Amino acid sequence: MSRKTSVIAAICFLIAGWSAHASDRVVLRLVHASNEGSQGVDTTLDDVSSILTTQLPFSSYRLLDLKNADLPADKTVTMAQGIRVACRGMQNDLTVTVTKKNTELLKTTVVLKDGKPLILGGFPANTGKLLLILVGQ
Repeated sequence: MSRKTSVIAAICFLIAGWSAHASDRVVLRLVHASNEGSQGVDTTLDDVSSILTTQLPFSSYRLLDLKNADLPADKTVTMAQGIRVACRGMQNDLTVTVTKKNTELLKTTVVLKDGKPLILGGFPANTGKLLLILVGQ
């Protein structure tokens, strides 16, 4: 194998390794979405602002809580408004269970893409809905 071919093979190997890199953690954000009160999107949600405002029917998005879970996950976190989120598994096979007061609101298995937000929810809130945004990092 020539030196040039070896260098190209090494670069391809490194690129493949980077693209296959799994996230180290999942960031969980609990958001209150409504059509009441002040309008707009919390600055802490800038990375998902365009998705929220163009894809969902609310005029106000406010961050209520932010938590992290290491991957592979086997953790339950308690968030604002009594929401508990259990994460189990790897980035490409993550089971997420959302409960409130021992009532299961959602149980699903998802695949997280690095840096790509996944929005779950529409959980009842006093005014509006609660959204759970997951991002693999």
